[in-house]
Amino acid sequence: MRDYIKEFSRVLKAGGRGFIHYSSLGQSAKSDIRKNPHWRSNMDKDLFGQYCEEYGLQVIKQFNLAWREIPDC
Repeated sequence: MRDYIKEFSRVLKAGGRGFIHYSSLGQSAKSDIRKNPHWRSNMDKDLFGQYCEEYGLQVIKQFNLAWREIPDC
């Protein structure tokens, strides 16, 4: 996910906006991604925000999204 965010920062123009839907399993994710529902990652809101900040992007809003039985954001 860090590499995706790095690429977003490269291609977004100043003032541009993006929409990213990601898994928010966080700490409940298993280290072997294949054992997570639908192979979801261990991403969570805090880590996503940290990566965005690292590459000079600003998170405007994050919210939980019920995606079947999987917590997404």
